[in-house]
Amino acid sequence: MANKASKREYVSSGGRESAVRILTSIITAGLISLAMLALLTFVSVRFNLPQTAVMTAVNAIYALGVTICGILAARRASHGGLLRGAGAGILYAVLLYLIGCAVSGHIGFSAAALTGACAALICGGIGGVIGINMRKR
Repeated sequence: MANKASKREYVSSGGRESAVRILTSIITAGLISLAMLALLTFVSVRFNLPQTAVMTAVNAIYALGVTICGILAARRASHGGLLRGAGAGILYAVLLYLIGCAVSGHIGFSAAALTGACAALICGGIGGVIGINMRKR
C-alpha cells in the first residue's frame, strides 16, 4: 500500500514540476523577446529602418522566442521533447495573442493569427527537440 501512495505522489509532483518548468520557460522566453524587441526599437529609431525590415525582424524575434521557449521547456525532460516544446510554444503564442487583443481592444481571428499559431507549433516543437537533445550531451 505504501508503494502505491509514493507512486501517486511522484506522478503528481512530476506534473506540477512540468507545469512550473513550462511556465518559467514561457516567462524567460518572453523576457528575452522583450529585450530583443527593445533593442530592435532602438536600432529602428536610430537608423530609420523601413517598415518591412522592422516587421521581418519582429517575426524573426517571435520565432526565436518560441524556439527558446521550447528549448527551455524540454531541456530537463527525459522524453517527449517535441510535445513539450510544441505545447509550450502554443501556450506562448496564445499568451501573446491575448496580450495583443488586450492592447488593441478587439478580438479577431485572422489568417495572420492562424499562421502565427502554426509557426509557434513548429518552432516550439523544433525547440523541444533541441532542448531534449541538449540534455544528453
